[in-house]
Amino acid sequence: MFPFLGQHPYFSNMDTIVETIRINKNRVQIRIAITTGKEGDFFITISPSLQVSGYGATKEEAIASFRENIHLFCEDLIRLSKEERKRELNLLGFEQEMYHNKN
Repeated sequence: MFPFLGQHPYFSNMDTIVETIRINKNRVQIRIAITTGKEGDFFITISPSLQVSGYGATKEEAIASFRENIHLFCEDLIRLSKEERKRELNLLGFEQEMYHNKN
């Protein structure tokens, strides 16, 4: 698991946000903070920690676009070797956390 260890400039007024990415074989589970707002004529949904966003004419379109882009992000992440994946996630501010086996 890779928890995010940092402060979000967009969420500075909130309590600590724990974001995680868990990768198991060809499956990626993510728990991230996102925000949606209007920028000019468009709505934008963004995950600051992953630097992934989506946009649309409506809030629903922005969220759908974001989901598609997150899906592509996860597909690209799976294609990387373990070393490349770790390096890319570290560049985004995530650090690997090892799990302990249950006895």
